Amino acid sequence: MILKILKKDIIVLFSERRNLMIFILMPIILTTILSFSLKGSFGESGKFDAIKVGIVKAYDKEAEVAYFKTKISSYVDINTVIPQENNLDFEKVFFQDFLGNDGVKTIMTSVVMTDEEAQNALLKGEIVAVFYLPKNFIYDQLINFTMPYRNEIHIKMISDPDAQYASQIAESVMMSYFDLMNEKVIQKNVFIEVGASYLDIQTLLSHMGDLMDPNGEGTMDLYGRDNSNQSGIQYETLNGDKAVDSFTYYSIAMMSMFILYASGYVGRELLREKKMQTLSRGTVAGITKVMVLTSKFLMTLILCMVQMSFLLIYAKLVLKVNWERPLMMAVGIFFSALAVSGLGIFISAITLTQDSYKVANIFENVLIHIFALFGGSYIPLEVLPSAVVKLKFIALNGVVLDLFLSIYKGVELGKLISQLGLLTLISICFSVVAVWIVIKKEAQDYA
Repeated sequence: MILKILKKDIIVLFSERRNLMIFILMPIILTTILSFSLKGSFGESGKFDAIKVGIVKAYDKEAEVAYFKTKISSYVDINTVIPQENNLDFEKVFFQDFLGNDGVKTIMTSVVMTDEEAQNALLKGEIVAVFYLPKNFIYDQLINFTMPYRNEIHIKMISDPDAQYASQIAESVMMSYFDLMNEKVIQKNVFIEVGASYLDIQTLLSHMGDLMDPNGEGTMDLYGRDNSNQSGIQYETLNGDKAVDSFTYYSIAMMSMFILYASGYVGRELLREKKMQTLSRGTVAGITKVMVLTSKFLMTLILCMVQMSFLLIYAKLVLKVNWERPLMMAVGIFFSALAVSGLGIFISAITLTQDSYKVANIFENVLIHIFALFGGSYIPLEVLPSAVVKLKFIALNGVVLDLFLSIYKGVELGKLISQLGLLTLISICFSVVAVWIVIKKEAQDYA
């Protein structure tokens, strides 16, 4: 008998186009919109869009190196200070060893431009900032690395006001070069101060290149280590968990939110059948309200499982979300559907006793949106106050969201027992209360 009632409920359910819109199309549309619009708010797994900046050179390398050689040759033999052509070649150090480093290029890429080209590129939004390397940029660094005193170097930066965060990152990257250079200058000063007690100035300066070039390869190792095998920045997450991007997050978040609408739908069913006198005809045929309630529970269970499966398949095929644990996803779908079904028949029982759709309407139009906020379906809970985060488990969608994120990150089944148990407990509690309400209602009607 229950199977016949269930067949009738499913036919009615899928014959209404409005239901299909709410259960299937709406979460797909919102998932797609939110995934793309909030993509920049999530750390993509292993990816980082490099910031692009322009470099304008206001110096003349050849003229400044020649002037430096002329000036220092009055004190020492220039060939002892710069024994090799590449030794203390600061243009090479800046553009190849620093900006050309794989790790730096992962964060920021640069293009040498004229002043006019840089200004136009900045106006068009092709770059986020322009750095002007000043006159004497090479000469001042040569002085700083050979003489006991230091010349100040000031780089001018012009940034796009609409790209403040990117500009700040670019500024930090550029400042790191001078931080590294300052460390080398400090090492040089200590070297000169200590070595002056034992060596003459000619010998000191002759070994200056060795201090600045510890690898002996004619270039400076800015990081104080062998970086020949360095392949760039590698992204990892705490405890080795998989990083969650916007497509993954909102596929789960919208799914966990819209399954609540299944509860709202079934919440109207008993009262609707009462108003259509279907319940009365069923009573004459020996069908109890508990049997009808059981059918509604099974119908909601099937609806949720179909709904969740469809949304996860869409995320995999269209949004390219990589679900690596299909069996665990199936377990999560089943237990989530159980909880939603229990909640649905509970709302349906209350609606029947109140003889009004008000409860179901409040649930759909108000409570679902409150649950979506507190459960993290609209925005990740990490950006909300900690007090709000503690309330996520009062929302069923928050439990479902947390469960599927854990499954996606590879959490073992044993560590998911508490979440699966909570969903089961929700289903049992709401179902028991719903049956009690309906039995009580039947007794009152009979009396």
